[in-house]
Amino acid sequence: MDDIFQILSKLSLIKGKSVLATIIHVEGSAYKKEGSCMLIADDGSQIGMLSAGCLEEDLRWKAEQVFLDGTARIFTYDMKDETDLAWGQGAGCNGILHILLEPINQLLMENLFMLKTCLDEGDSVLQIKQFDNDFNLVSTSFFSEKGKILVINVLTV
Repeated sequence: MDDIFQILSKLSLIKGKSVLATIIHVEGSAYKKEGSCMLIADDGSQIGMLSAGCLEEDLRWKAEQVFLDGTARIFTYDMKDETDLAWGQGAGCNGILHILLEPINQLLMENLFMLKTCLDEGDSVLQIKQFDNDFNLVSTSFFSEKGKILVINVLTV
């Protein structure tokens, strides 16, 4: 989860389009757990990692789709199979990863700056992402450690 601190520290330097990739669910074992994230820029650069290096290239390709239409998407990687064509070969991962790719638009950028401010002030923050039955992102909420609602963004109705 340290990747979010790297991302937040470089947030003001982001130019052009970028995507936030976040592990939202893990079934079985994985290199990183829920909440881990990485930033993918439209120039191909990245901050952070979600695996031991076996998913990042494919995530950059999938981020291209998000750059084009600005729509958040969830991708699933099954790393249980250890054949030569499988994602998880040699990675020490035997699980299934569900990864959310979100375009960093103005609203998400504002939320990330708010998160950075809270963390810089020593406050813990809980982020909750709500999905509908079709796994479309419906809302994002942030709460301080004292239960104070910092922001609730309803993305679809």
